[in-house]
Amino acid sequence: MLFRSPFSIPYAPTLALVAVIWGGFHPKSFAQSPSAPLSQAQLDKLPKRLSLLNEMEFTQWLLGTEWEYESDGKVRTLWFVTPTCQIWTEEKGTSIQRSWGYTTTKGTALAYYEASERKGPRLVTINEDLQSATLDSIGKRLPMRLLGRRFPRPLEVSMTLPEFEEWMKARVLQSDNKVWLGEDGYLRWNSDKDKARYSFPAPGLVECEWNNRWNRSLVIVDPNMKTYRWFSGWGTDGGKIESTKRSSPATVATVQGAGPVAIRKRLSSVGGLLVVPLGNSRYAGKTSKLSITALKMEKNDPAIIGFNQEVGEDMSKALKEVCKYQTLRHDGWPRGHKMEIFFEDKYSPKDGPSAAVACALLVESLVLNVELDPGFSVTGDLNADGSVQPIGGVIAKLRGAAKGGQKIAAIPQKNRTSALDLAVGEGATPFVGLQLFSVDTFDEALALARKDRAPALAEALTAFDAVSARIRSSPGLLGTPAIREALGGVVTAAPNHVSARLLLAMAEGRLPGQFSASGSLDAVDQAVATIREATDTDLSATSSLDSGKLSASRNRLQRLRGKVDNRVQPYVDAWITWASLADQMISRRSAPPQVIEQFKAAISRISAEAKKLEGNSEFMEEVLR
Repeated sequence: MLFRSPFSIPYAPTLALVAVIWGGFHPKSFAQSPSAPLSQAQLDKLPKRLSLLNEMEFTQWLLGTEWEYESDGKVRTLWFVTPTCQIWTEEKGTSIQRSWGYTTTKGTALAYYEASERKGPRLVTINEDLQSATLDSIGKRLPMRLLGRRFPRPLEVSMTLPEFEEWMKARVLQSDNKVWLGEDGYLRWNSDKDKARYSFPAPGLVECEWNNRWNRSLVIVDPNMKTYRWFSGWGTDGGKIESTKRSSPATVATVQGAGPVAIRKRLSSVGGLLVVPLGNSRYAGKTSKLSITALKMEKNDPAIIGFNQEVGEDMSKALKEVCKYQTLRHDGWPRGHKMEIFFEDKYSPKDGPSAAVACALLVESLVLNVELDPGFSVTGDLNADGSVQPIGGVIAKLRGAAKGGQKIAAIPQKNRTSALDLAVGEGATPFVGLQLFSVDTFDEALALARKDRAPALAEALTAFDAVSARIRSSPGLLGTPAIREALGGVVTAAPNHVSARLLLAMAEGRLPGQFSASGSLDAVDQAVATIREATDTDLSATSSLDSGKLSASRNRLQRLRGKVDNRVQPYVDAWITWASLADQMISRRSAPPQVIEQFKAAISRISAEAKKLEGNSEFMEEVLR
């Protein structure tokens, strides 16, 4: 079950090939730039004179300030909305407003605008008192005064930045054209040729860069999250915000020759393993409860089933497959009821097929009056024949289950390699407290999920609890004959007990030393997630990259190198070289020509090594297996 919209994480990780637009090296562009406004308490601590501020403090101080000046008999305003985008009003009190990108040095803010008959730079120079300034524009020097500090009104629903990103990607901006945000980082309308790179300065804001750092526009989402205003160099626009995909309750028709199926239970719940986005293509796992209710309807029509919130297309399709399976399994379908599935967290976007097994368990619980174990969680797609299919994000989900204190969990059998990769990377810890199973069919999942488990399975669970308690109290016992024998007994009683199998492999020294092909790519992708964008854009305009992120990613890559598949190591080396050169350039704040050439070559090498892996049919077959 994926909390990710509108697209789910793919089962097999893909190589993120880098496309670089090189526009020259500007050392200042690597300076860390604030992405969020300072609080009043932080502002109060800043010096009150320009000469006492350093460059970073000045950039932080400038954010949110609004200025007023007079030109050609009109009072105009200039508002620094984000660290890189300003809004200028043609006349105070009117709706004619435009936006441009800007850059700062200590005491100045420079923007370049191009609109109708006016062309040229606009330079704001802040005076020592931080209350007045001078605007140089089209040959004029105009005095300015500080009106105060303001920010776009916050959203009525509290959202983190990653949550807003995912919410926004599942919607379109309606005006004369439909505009949407692509997963590749580009805003699009009309055609793929009409696109601009977007970013999220804060919840409620979308900033778009067209062809250079100056040519920026800004979308400000209204607090009700139903409408927006768009500011650009051409003027303003606005309209409604609507979903890109709408889902209606999944329904099934009466199956020919099949009789009605009784509903014996009105409410049931089961745990689900899910992922939540963290931004920068990273995600974390957690557990969440899914529940189902069955409400009687007056008519004796075939029951309908659906979610109580909007979900993506993949999740809707998965639920329809669940309906097919349940109809075939029971030779019929419930009548006269409305079954509604709801999530513990009902405000986050949902998509992906990995909630299918959980949904099928919920329906089964209502039909057979089966009590499900609240300590059990599951993830997996389901076909109409009852076979459990692989899904994505398994490693993150298992981390979330283990850290969340989950007792029993199940993943698709075809995802067992992900569990092995987690063991290679993190050792025994995730599996000592979590009883992880693999399931190949729905019946196997049901056998684990129900409270009244078969005696042999219940005994295996109890035996593993006893073994894991001994290992937690003394990790050194893992390799002892007694623990090996106990783990072997659990595996014999429950062959699909993944935790027992992995711990036994560790105890006997049989655990592989390297990740699988798929796990290697996933590990590298997660290691470079926070710095990848710097190779996807013109580095001269990069403001988010800093030495701390580079060092963290480089260190993580160096630790990973010996654990990834040998065929992936050149790809890792290319990233390490790139990060080292970038860190060197940041530290020096300048770069000689030879370093710049080495930097370009490192970027090209990343792309070349990725293409080699994509072109290796044997390797890609292992990834997709």
